[in-house]
Amino acid sequence: MVVTGGKVVIADGALAKPMLIASVRKSIMSALIGQAIAEGKLARTDPIAKFGINEDSPLSDAERSATVRDLLMARSGVYLPTAAETAAMRANRPARGSHAPGSFWFYNNWDFNVLGNLYERATAKGDFIAFQRRIAEPICMQDFDAYENTWYSYNQGAPRFPAYHMALSPRDLMRFGMLYLQKGRWAGQQVVPEAWVAETTQPLSMTEAGVPVHGAYGYLWWITTPDPSGIAPAIPPGSFTASGSGGQEMTVIPALDTVILVRADTTPDQKGASIFKSAAEWQKFLQLTLAARLPAKGN
Repeated sequence: MVVTGGKVVIADGALAKPMLIASVRKSIMSALIGQAIAEGKLARTDPIAKFGINEDSPLSDAERSATVRDLLMARSGVYLPTAAETAAMRANRPARGSHAPGSFWFYNNWDFNVLGNLYERATAKGDFIAFQRRIAEPICMQDFDAYENTWYSYNQGAPRFPAYHMALSPRDLMRFGMLYLQKGRWAGQQVVPEAWVAETTQPLSMTEAGVPVHGAYGYLWWITTPDPSGIAPAIPPGSFTASGSGGQEMTVIPALDTVILVRADTTPDQKGASIFKSAAEWQKFLQLTLAARLPAKGN
């Protein structure tokens, strides 16, 4: 699905079918956290200890000093098993205590899952109902139901902080992308603070992804970095991506007033439905899409 200048350019497939968004959930949590900060219910500098965050294997004083901002940047310095970890996450997880909070970037589901729990503690609202009331309804999502399209998953060895999963239809997820393209504004209403949208989509940490589309990380968004390869067309600076396993990809390109979205139904009865196996494959798809969109040089 491609939307440019507020107009649908391409729309194909099961546009109204809610499907697992996988790690795209993290970019949605970023929006909820931004709302809570704007309302004074959270602060970027709040340590997780303030909200009683702890583990069965108790956190050290250093770990408990990690801030909300550290978690948003995937820099908590807390390296423990958690829900919805991939094999790669487990294999690459640093040793516990090896990095101080804020000092090292690691794509860490512990950080992301704790943010969901922390949001509930700070606001006294469940993640899913908050999303429906504070984001889905204001931007006119058509297919999302917080009671039907959400669930928690737990790690049996680390049950405190579940992963908060959602299923969104392609057309509803596109609305979320458009919300960010429009700097958090929808139909005259500022749904997510404009300053938060700008802050959260800055390149705050360089990653080791090896491709510009995932070259940096903001607050739960992947940020595009300059492409040294010279392969045209480059993805414009200022672009940012919500990405989930199995081919759940959405890139917002403010420079072109465009959102590009691809979804895959990865439910058990759709074996093999995964589209993109890596960020490099998504980047190649984006470049092919932009090449079809942009006029040839000199024309």
